[in-house]
Amino acid sequence: MGDWTVRQASAADVEAVAELRAVVLRGSPARRFYERHGFTVETEDPIDVFMVREPTPAGRDD
Repeated sequence: MGDWTVRQASAADVEAVAELRAVVLRGSPARRFYERHGFTVETEDPIDVFMVREPTPAGRDD
């Protein structure tokens, strides 16, 4: 996903009721990209980092 895609998903009505998920390789700069967009680490394994962005309450723009 690129910046535009994450912003579009975040702005969509579905984001208020659905979490967004991403999987990145450990050590990848993609992790910092997703963290800048509000994702947090849910879990890690030896290869991947599993990230999630929880739904935001209606009317909030975090």
